[in-house]
Amino acid sequence: MKHSNNYDFIRLVAATLVIVGHAYALLALPGTPVFFRVSVSTYAVKVFFVLSGYLVVKSWVHDPHVWRFIAKRGLRILPALAGVVVLSAVVMGPFVTTLGLYEYFTHLQFWLYFSNLRFLIAYSLPAVFMDNIYPYAVNGSLWSLPAEVFMYILVMLTGILAAAFSGRWFARFWVALTVVVLGLNTLAFGFGSQIFAGKVVYGTSVFAVVEVSPYFLVGGCLYLLRAYIPQSALLAIALMVVGYYISYSVYPVELALIFITSYAVITLGNMSTPGINQFGRFGDISYGVYLYGFPVAQLLSWGYGHDLSIYTHMGLTILISYLFAFASWHLLEKRALRFKPRAAPIAALAK
Repeated sequence: MKHSNNYDFIRLVAATLVIVGHAYALLALPGTPVFFRVSVSTYAVKVFFVLSGYLVVKSWVHDPHVWRFIAKRGLRILPALAGVVVLSAVVMGPFVTTLGLYEYFTHLQFWLYFSNLRFLIAYSLPAVFMDNIYPYAVNGSLWSLPAEVFMYILVMLTGILAAAFSGRWFARFWVALTVVVLGLNTLAFGFGSQIFAGKVVYGTSVFAVVEVSPYFLVGGCLYLLRAYIPQSALLAIALMVVGYYISYSVYPVELALIFITSYAVITLGNMSTPGINQFGRFGDISYGVYLYGFPVAQLLSWGYGHDLSIYTHMGLTILISYLFAFASWHLLEKRALRFKPRAAPIAALAK
């Protein structure tokens, strides 16, 4: 059976929680739901990174070929991104902008917006959403994509380095890299270091990358070390309860929360729960929901401001984003994945 695990359901819940968390900021309302010390939207991104780390490392191990790896990652991430960027700039922007069409389409900011397609994130379009409650930002969700792509590059570079030794060295190098990144995360969150404050590389906050990257790396470790780590749904749930309580501690517990979240997400994701395991049978729309949620919410804010209650705003954003994501999957993403290159798994590396 094609959908035999809970991954699709977990990803869709995470994408929906991103919309829920963003709603409070976009409407400038207090009370943003918090989980494990961060807003639910930030926590949901961390869940995405755990699953991505597990599955992308798995993909490399089963087919450690540079160009096929690049093609597979590009075919998964670029079509939907291109769709939302083009629709935002060419359809929504001209409808919302206060500029004339000629001035809008010839504005430098319009052309710079397409730098999103090379993961150099641009958040604004000419005179778009300038009077919104949360002004100017067209799609704040795009911030995580450079960090995600950077993780793909780390997988590939680790694989290339390991090839100079033997296949089994990939796991050793990956675990070593994970320890280093966990150390950087602890430095930033456990000791309050300001070393990453204000640092930006390729338009991306280094602090944000240090925050989410450990989840990808630990997710990869959970795949590589799966033979040594028993998976128990009861243990995963118990650990999440423990994590919830220690998250209120005044002591630095970020490291524990990383491991708890990663273990729980992968363990529950690998389960095959009746009904939930078939959640993606109509398409994997989670990535599309993640991409469209922010601009849809901003469009609703542009049209209605505070006239909509936050719950109505959330509900409409979720519904409309689901519809766009469904169209994105069937018109763009699924079609692009037909061109994904395939190779027979290399048994020696898959062990």
